Amino acid sequence: MALQLLSLKMKSLHYSRVPKSERPIIVQAAGDQGQAHPNINSFWGVNPDVPFVTVVSVDRQGRISSFSNRCGIAADFCIAAPGEDLTLPSYNPSSRLELYETFDGTSFAAPIVSGGLAVMKQLFCDSLSNRELVDRLFATAKDDGIHATSATYGHGLMDLGAATNPWGVPEFMSTLPSTSRDPLGASDAGTPITSTFMTLGAPLGDGLSNALASQEIAAFDVLGAPFWFQAGGFTVPSAGASVAARLQRFLTPIQWRSLPDAWQFNLQENAPATETGHLALTDGASRFTVDGAAGGGRHSLSRARRNGRADPCLDPHGFQCPHHGSWLSQ
Repeated sequence: MALQLLSLKMKSLHYSRVPKSERPIIVQAAGDQGQAHPNINSFWGVNPDVPFVTVVSVDRQGRISSFSNRCGIAADFCIAAPGEDLTLPSYNPSSRLELYETFDGTSFAAPIVSGGLAVMKQLFCDSLSNRELVDRLFATAKDDGIHATSATYGHGLMDLGAATNPWGVPEFMSTLPSTSRDPLGASDAGTPITSTFMTLGAPLGDGLSNALASQEIAAFDVLGAPFWFQAGGFTVPSAGASVAARLQRFLTPIQWRSLPDAWQFNLQENAPATETGHLALTDGASRFTVDGAAGGGRHSLSRARRNGRADPCLDPHGFQCPHHGSWLSQ
């Protein structure tokens, strides 16, 4: 993901033959003659198809350096960057102990802009063209106060912090058609990240959150640059059981008691009462018995009779049969 930068000290006679989408950014020092306009090499930016930047120098207080040429008639593609009183590594064969020296010049301001563009290229994952990177660099420069004078500072003082952070509230792109666009090209069809969330029903529990935990999603600021966020941060876990708990229950099902190999059923009319307690009242009742195999035990239901007729009120705790009165359970 290397940023293509072209030095004008190199022969560039074939630059115009490069396709527009592949043309490298040209960053050119404005010159150190203290003039009102940059030197002649700084006018490549007149061609809108060339992503070009002319750089003037400012001191530590952000004021134009006395030696620096001004942006002048190149203001539309000019920007300011630190180029005065810079402490930089130096190699001096006659004094090897001095590893750093102080330098001045627009030739030192220009590399700072080149480095800023390289940082932007990497941050936006090569999703912005070279032309778009230059446009964003200009749009986010400090252009208020003393830097509002375009004849001196062009678009203003480079602000790498502003260039690498979202402008406005980032929005997720929408597939719906946009009804309008602002001067910077931003669409009004997006959804702000501050009002976006995803949730599923209880049956999926925390499945959505877990699935998106390691994924990223891009949202775009008002200048059209993408910024990536953890997709899991926009999910709302369901109140249901977690996927892990559901999976555990699936892998370890409840162990149901096995059924007997054989059953015996017996229905006896007018059976004599052989039990004690409340079942002793079932003399002459109809009795239904179930015998389980291998010691499964006997289960009995008896329908009592009183005066030769079924009595549904013999025992209020018996099993209720909708059509045949009350059954007593043993």
